[in-house]
Amino acid sequence: MTEKKLLRQQIKDAVARLSPQEKAETSVIIEKRIESLPLFAEARTILLFYSLPDEVNTHEWIAHWNGKKRILLPVVKGETLIIRPYSPGEMKPGSFGTCRVRKSERDGQNGKISVIFAPLKKYAPGVLSASDGS
Repeated sequence: MTEKKLLRQQIKDAVARLSPQEKAETSVIIEKRIESLPLFAEARTILLFYSLPDEVNTHEWIAHWNGKKRILLPVVKGETLIIRPYSPGEMKPGSFGTCRVRKSERDGQNGKISVIFAPLKKYAPGVLSASDGS
C-alpha cells in the first residue's frame, strides 16, 4: 500500500471512531478558524469541497455563505475536474454518499477564485488539526 493510501486509510479509520457530536464540534471549530482569516474576509469566490459522510461537514457552512460569497464546487467526471457554481436547487445524489452539482449552463468558474479550501484532518499523525493551531 502506498504512503498516500495508508494515510487515507488511517484518517478514515480514525474519523469512523468519532461520535457524531465530535464531528459536529470539529466542523464548527474549523468553520470559525476559516472565518477568522483575513484571506476569507477578502475572498469573493471560494472553491471548496462538499463533504462526504466521513469528513467534517461543510453542507451547512456552504448554505450559510451562499449568496454572501460565490461558492464553487469541484465535480469529478472520469479523470477531469470540473468547477461548478453551488446552487441548492441543482444538487443531486452523487457517488460515495454525497451530493453533486447538476450540469448546467453555468458550468465553469467565469472569474477568479479567491481561495480554495480542501479537506485536511487531524485524525492521523502529522495532519493539520482544527484545535492545535498547526
